[in-house]
Amino acid sequence: RPDTEEDKMVKKVLALRTQKGVSTVKVHEFHMLFPELTPSLGDLSKAEKEVDAKMNAALKMDITEKVFRVEAESFTRWLVDHRGLVRPIDDELHLSLEIDGRGTGKSFHSVICQIRILNEGPVLFRNDRSHLLCMVAGKEGCDLHKKHVKPTLDQLKELQRNGLLRSDGKRVKVVIHWVADGKAQQQISGMQRFCDRGHHCLHCRMHSDRQQDLSKRWCVHDKRFLRVGKCGQKKKDLIDFIPISRRHSEGMHLVMRILQDEILRKAREDMVR
Repeated sequence: RPDTEEDKMVKKVLALRTQKGVSTVKVHEFHMLFPELTPSLGDLSKAEKEVDAKMNAALKMDITEKVFRVEAESFTRWLVDHRGLVRPIDDELHLSLEIDGRGTGKSFHSVICQIRILNEGPVLFRNDRSHLLCMVAGKEGCDLHKKHVKPTLDQLKELQRNGLLRSDGKRVKVVIHWVADGKAQQQISGMQRFCDRGHHCLHCRMHSDRQQDLSKRWCVHDKRFLRVGKCGQKKKDLIDFIPISRRHSEGMHLVMRILQDEILRKAREDMVR
């Protein structure tokens, strides 16, 4: 059936929620002031569920007892075509890849792999802008990543190599960035543990014996993870398609690491004295 005026109104507000980041609180406030012009949260929720149902029908998913995985290219294409973007995509689509382990102690453990569309601008920090590609039950580790997360990484590698073919026939370039904490970076890139003696830096080839030597300046090494068995490289890098310049450490653990740094601790003590 053709859309009624009420249907059109719901779609317009849904587009504002999706593309401009309008909150449900604002929608509710406008509905209370102008009930004829703004849909209720119930109508909006119903419309969002219908969109989700269409998305699930369009995507290629692999679901087992241990792994949930959605095919990266079809999911990304759906997001670009149906979710809308704050800034229009012309020639490049920038994706932020996030991999992290969840769970502590005896709680449920899992590893998640998700993406955010950087082209969306500030609204990408919203919870609903985090798009799950893969979730695996189990503790994070090199073996789990290689067996269950690598298939998703391989799909992203092909997506970046070939670009994204949109439903309108236009192919756009895909650029993938990676954000993770130190532990995930160490495991995915195949590096030795940080606590072991040797070359344990994720960005340069400094040896742990020289990390307190401030007279030496170590630079980021563009080919840090290319040679297994050299400079702390224990296993093959699983994200060799993402260069060092697009690998980023998330902020929280980085700050915690700086606050515990021995050199800065002594500097703080000197300042106190």
